[in-house]
Amino acid sequence: MGASDPCEKCGEPLPAGARFCKSCGAPRAGGTDRDSSSAGREEPPTGPCPGCGRDNRPGARFCRECGAKLGSPPRADAAEPAVAAPAGLRERSPRPRPRAAGDNGPALELRRWAPVAAGAAALLAAGLAAALLLTGGGSDDRGGAAATAPASAAGPGGAETPGTTTKPSAAPPSPGADRIAVVGVLRGYEAAYAEASLADMSKLLTPDVERHGLSAGGCSTVFGKSSVLSAYESQFAENGPVPYRLVGLSPADVYLYGNGEARIDTEYSISSTGNSGAISFALEEGGDGWSISEIDATCNPSSS
Repeated sequence: MGASDPCEKCGEPLPAGARFCKSCGAPRAGGTDRDSSSAGREEPPTGPCPGCGRDNRPGARFCRECGAKLGSPPRADAAEPAVAAPAGLRERSPRPRPRAAGDNGPALELRRWAPVAAGAAALLAAGLAAALLLTGGGSDDRGGAAATAPASAAGPGGAETPGTTTKPSAAPPSPGADRIAVVGVLRGYEAAYAEASLADMSKLLTPDVERHGLSAGGCSTVFGKSSVLSAYESQFAENGPVPYRLVGLSPADVYLYGNGEARIDTEYSISSTGNSGAISFALEEGGDGWSISEIDATCNPSSS
């Protein structure tokens, strides 16, 4: 082909050696053979092709080597080819990062987190201790819990100091104290009966007290404080003061229930008449202490 061979698409003359039309980018007909007669007549290049790097003449719109549009940004596939490794040599894997002295991997991570774990355990233990302090612990044989009431201690000027506690003003009575209090009430019953005192007897009874024992009409069971006092009144009027005793009365014989109730089984004796027998008492704990709620005595003549 000569230097003036026209482009089959747009008719633009194609210089010798051009493989694509500089005006429309169409490939040259008949292959890429160069005309040796026009090899020295190519126009001076204006710069490399952004696609293949080939120099092109001024005014060319498309590369005569690869057909890429001149003046466009380089193509991504025009990157430099990767250089293969020489034959006989293998690609080496990247070396592992050298560890610092004393770096034992997982063991080191555990050591790093050990102080955090220890702090969390200490906080948990402190929370459990605070919960126990607030709720208290220990139960007596009445089934109730001996709770410890938390209180804030007063600092200078009467201000409360957070995080400090003081002892409650009045500790709940212990089982031993309850038993002693029950025996004290029964000693009062013993004295009121011996002295034939209705006033003292009335202080020891609950409003719904029940009594089974001897009265003026014989052995009977009465309910309510007024009825029980009436039964004692008729008995006291008949017998007057007598040497009445509760035999072997001891705190160790008092049984405490878990609902604020107590019971004791003992014996009575009237030395002037030689009468004696079994007697049982039930008591209830109220705001004023223990009171007698039930009296069950053997119905012997001149007995309780």
